[in-house]
Amino acid sequence: MGADRTDGSDASADETTLADDEWPVAEHYRVTPPAETEVAVPDDEGARTTVLVQEPVSEPRRLFIPPLDDARIAGLLVAIFLAIALAALAGWYLSRDEEAAGTTTPTEQPTGGGTTTDETTTSTSTAPTTAPVPALPDVTGATLPEARGVLEQAGFRVRVRRTQAEAPAGEVLSQLPAAGSEVARNGLITLTVSSGPGGIAVPNVIGETASAATREIEGAGLLVEIARIASSKPNGTVIRQSPKGGSEVAEGSVVSLQVAKPRPAPQPVTVDVPRLIGLDVSDARARVRELGLRSTVTRSESPRPEGTVIAQDPSPGAELERDETVALTVSSGPASVPVPDVIGLDEESARTELENAGFEVRTVDEPTDEPTEDGVVVGQN
Repeated sequence: MGADRTDGSDASADETTLADDEWPVAEHYRVTPPAETEVAVPDDEGARTTVLVQEPVSEPRRLFIPPLDDARIAGLLVAIFLAIALAALAGWYLSRDEEAAGTTTPTEQPTGGGTTTDETTTSTSTAPTTAPVPALPDVTGATLPEARGVLEQAGFRVRVRRTQAEAPAGEVLSQLPAAGSEVARNGLITLTVSSGPGGIAVPNVIGETASAATREIEGAGLLVEIARIASSKPNGTVIRQSPKGGSEVAEGSVVSLQVAKPRPAPQPVTVDVPRLIGLDVSDARARVRELGLRSTVTRSESPRPEGTVIAQDPSPGAELERDETVALTVSSGPASVPVPDVIGLDEESARTELENAGFEVRTVDEPTDEPTEDGVVVGQN
C-alpha cells in the first residue's frame, strides 16, 4: 500500500481568520489553528502510513471593539486639523526662508563719524549650513567687489556698512568676525567699507515750502527735522535752516528747518483812563502815550494858566483799548478884554470903570501947574 504523506510544514503557520453571518468583519476575529499530530499506522505489508490527527476546532474568539462616542470623534478631528495646520505653517516658514535667500537689503544708519549703510547679500551656495570652515579669509584692504566675491565664493553672506574715512571709497576697512575665525557656511560676515572723505553740500531751501524742501534735502542723502514757528511769513514756508545752504556735511546728517505758521490773533487789551485835568498839556500827553493811547488837544480861553488841561474825554476811570484816543481841552489863558479909555476922568470914576472891566487899578500922583488938572487922570498904562 502506497504511503500518503502530508508534511506538516506545508500547512500555514499563520492564524486562520474565521467569520460567520453574525460577525461579518472577519479580520477582527482570529483563532490559532490547531496543531496537527502525525501518527504512524502499520499496514499489512509492513509499510507505514502517516495519518494526521487534528484536534477539534474550538469556537472562534470574538474580540469586541467599543464604538467611538461623539467626544472621541470630535477630539480626533481636532487633532487631525491641528496636524494639517502645523504642517502648512512649517511649509510656509521654510518657503519664506528660501525666498529670502539671494536678496540684498540696504539700510542706512547714521554714525558719529558719518553715514553707515548696511547692505546684506546672501550666498547661493548649497553647502551645508553647519559645516565649519578652517579659517575665515582676510579681505581687509580689498575693494568691496573683490571682498564680496571671495566671501560669497566661500559660501558666506555679506553685510556692508559704509562710513566716511580717509581711505579710498569702496575699500574694506574691517570685517566681523575677524579673519581666521571659524564660521559656519552661509554665516553672515559684516564688512565696514569707506565711503571716502568728502561731504555733501546742504541745499539752500529758505523760502521753499516744507514739502519741497524735504524732498530736496532727502534727495541729497540727508535727513530733515522740522519745527513750526509763528511768523508773518507765508504759512508753510521755510524761514530758517541749520546748517546753512552750501555747508558740507556727512551723508545722513540732519538738517533742521524752521517753518512758518500763522501768528495767533492778538487779544484786545484795555486800559483805565487816568485823571489828566490840571496837568500841563505836555505831561498829560506823555502819560497817555505810556498807556498805549492817542491824544488830541483843543485850546480854550480860561482863567487857568495857559497850557493847563481844563477838560478830558472820556472821563477818568473809563476803559479804552490800545490805540484809542483821549481828547484834551487846554487853557489858552484869560479872554481878551478892551481897556477902557479913562483919560480926563477924575480918579474915582476912572477906577470904577477899570475895575468893572476886570482890571486891577493902581494910581500914581504927579504934580501939575494947571489947577484944572488936579485930581484928573492925565495918562494910563
